[in-house]
Amino acid sequence: MPKATSKQSNRGGPPAKGKDDEAAAVQGAGMLAAVKQLALGSVLVEVMPVLPKLMKADGVTVAKKEEKETKEDGAENKEESDAAKVEEKPKVEEKPEDSAAVFESLTTRLSFVSALGLDKMPEEAWGLFTRLEVDYGPVKRKKGNVAMERITVNLERNLSQYINISLVLMVLNALVFRSWFACLPWLVGYQLLALNLPIDLIRENIPQVPPVDVKFRVAAAMAMHALVWLFFLYEVLFQTYFLAKFPLIGLFVAHAYVVVPEVNLEAARKAIAEKKGAEAAEVKPSYAGSANAGTIITMITLIFKTSFLAKLSSMGPALIQELKAAPAKKPENAEAKAAPAKKETNGEEKEGEDAAPKETSSASPFEPLIAIISIYNALGLGGQQGTVESYKDLTRDIDFGPKGKASAKERLMTNFERYMPQYLHIVLALMCLRSFLFRSWFACLPWLVGYQMLCLSLPLIPQVPPVDLIYRIAATGAFNALVWLFFVYEAACMTHPLEKMLLAGLFVAHAYVVSPVPN
Repeated sequence: MPKATSKQSNRGGPPAKGKDDEAAAVQGAGMLAAVKQLALGSVLVEVMPVLPKLMKADGVTVAKKEEKETKEDGAENKEESDAAKVEEKPKVEEKPEDSAAVFESLTTRLSFVSALGLDKMPEEAWGLFTRLEVDYGPVKRKKGNVAMERITVNLERNLSQYINISLVLMVLNALVFRSWFACLPWLVGYQLLALNLPIDLIRENIPQVPPVDVKFRVAAAMAMHALVWLFFLYEVLFQTYFLAKFPLIGLFVAHAYVVVPEVNLEAARKAIAEKKGAEAAEVKPSYAGSANAGTIITMITLIFKTSFLAKLSSMGPALIQELKAAPAKKPENAEAKAAPAKKETNGEEKEGEDAAPKETSSASPFEPLIAIISIYNALGLGGQQGTVESYKDLTRDIDFGPKGKASAKERLMTNFERYMPQYLHIVLALMCLRSFLFRSWFACLPWLVGYQMLCLSLPLIPQVPPVDLIYRIAATGAFNALVWLFFVYEAACMTHPLEKMLLAGLFVAHAYVVSPVPN
């Protein structure tokens, strides 16, 4: 009997609607409407027509300000005209505020995950994209093509994300398989740099940098953005093989098939907004040494100012004088050694013993330079970097990441500020191994590091005759400069872009999973 009632109930009433049916019911006006909406709402279409007016409006405002300052106070009619212009002044000054507002909106819309500027709220769009559930395809029904309806709905809603993923793939294709100097990857980088370069922090640390008006940054960013679109279309249409377009389209169609469309978009948007608000309201952990871009720049400047090469260059004139005077001192030293031999017969050996330390006293101002470089600080960076404890801190307090985006950003900044010297030396060690094992046994960088360490270890080898400290410092300085030169050459020119991304990802992952060590 229960089976009969269930069959009768199934036959008597219509089948229950699933998520696919509800998603297909709320389908929009179609793919053409979605493409039109994205095109008309993009940054290129919205900002580019306003850019000439924005540039001219700022110039007119400045001219009117200068004219007003040159006018003198006179009759009442002039005062009334000045008062009228003062009343009109807020209307004219709204346009410079527009340039700042446009720049702020560009920094939000042209982010790393939305370099094409298709979405007005990129974080919300990617939040909707990443929260889609995967069920590997809809259930087949007798009426209608449920699979095609789902694919159409997902392609319409996620079109901007698919285009941005295509941009990432075109950047990788151009950079890895075509040329390191392909235009598209560099233009994307220049666009992000034009919007995110901290001009104020740079001017605080380097006063010689002139101030840059916001409208020029907007114009530069929009010029880069237009070129990004041009070369993106060029890469997709002409620089990809014809058969390679089919897997790309198939990838997006497959994703649209296996994910379930959102039934209620408004509820999903509210959930994303609530989650973002909860993360913003979350109490941030107070890390010791919390940093930002300005403190990282200051730390890097301080490390290089107190490095071996910086101190040696500041003492360059004194070093040159010592090197010139060293050959002339050799005969005097020989005579001074002969004098104690004569005095030994007269029983005056103490004078000869006291004369020996006077040899090294002349080189005492340069002795602290030798202590900077060690096996743990082969680059000669300043600060307390050449210790074993500074490398032991890299493996302490691993908690696999903080909670919340704000605390994650703070942790990354803090760890990069703290461990930047160690990261550089890890890269140096990897470059030495890579060049020695995979390029040539006679690669310059490993041998230069070895020669530099040999100059520091000469007094520890009893078979080597004594060498003046001034010669050791000069040789160490020459080798350290060559080490820096070939280190930059190996890291910048002799490594593949994928190797650079792997190294950067390694350090970002370490900075994320390690809790900052208190001072």
